Amino acid sequence: MPDYDEDYEVLIARVENISTVPHYCFDEGKPVFMDISIDNLDCVYPITSRGKRLLQGRVDSNINLGKPIFESYVNASVQLRQSSLSLMGGAALLLIARLDMAKYQDTIELLKHDTLLGASRSSCGEQFPLNGTLIENLLCYSRHEVMPTSDIGYFYDFGIIVSKLYSDNNDIANLLDKYRSCLKAIAHENKSATLDYLLEKANDVMVLFDTALNLKLSATSIIIFLKLQSELYQYQDLDKTTFKELVANLGMVTERDIALGLWLLGVCFGFEFFCANYYEATQPGFFLEF
Repeated sequence: MPDYDEDYEVLIARVENISTVPHYCFDEGKPVFMDISIDNLDCVYPITSRGKRLLQGRVDSNINLGKPIFESYVNASVQLRQSSLSLMGGAALLLIARLDMAKYQDTIELLKHDTLLGASRSSCGEQFPLNGTLIENLLCYSRHEVMPTSDIGYFYDFGIIVSKLYSDNNDIANLLDKYRSCLKAIAHENKSATLDYLLEKANDVMVLFDTALNLKLSATSIIIFLKLQSELYQYQDLDKTTFKELVANLGMVTERDIALGLWLLGVCFGFEFFCANYYEATQPGFFLEF
């Protein structure tokens, strides 16, 4: 199926009285063309129900516009393409950061299913909290409560996610009490505490979350993801975020944490969001100048 921007741009035609039809090579996926007469065109089928609705105001009402008959296959194809672009986004962001994805491939494989599912549910408009894993909920989370505008707000976001998902777990509840007390003490000591300062001061408690929740990635990775995700939504430009600063300041100390946080971020936004940064980092030969 060709790429398209809107569902109405691709149609499937039913053609009658064609004596010879070229063989389509499914293995190679090569398109096959044939000459047809308008007299042989019996019906056209939009690829989705949405495509049919959009077409009805754009084509002659006398045209036999059929009911979509391959919508499930089309949706599966779209989802496969989106998943591919999402995974390319994760790989691209690690390359931009000059981090070796191969070092974390085993963990990424464990995260891949939940991450792609969370990204898909988010794109469909599902919102936190939902019935799913922590990663799925993380990708569907958006802040609705009043939070400090400093970096400590992302630590509170993490606490909200955990408290909603594990509300019936007494051990997690006790850990959350300790976490809140820790953040309160840090805020009292330094109201404008930066991310690296907060991670250092709260490290002992955050490590306990990693064990208690049996996470495939650390609480630190999640907070890095939340911070950069918020900045990307705000600025819509990687260069306007603290991305480079985070990589420079944290990469050598907690490289695994930032690598997995960045991979998650790349999957969340997809390759197309970072393609300009990717080409700048790779400097492909087909560009005249960069």
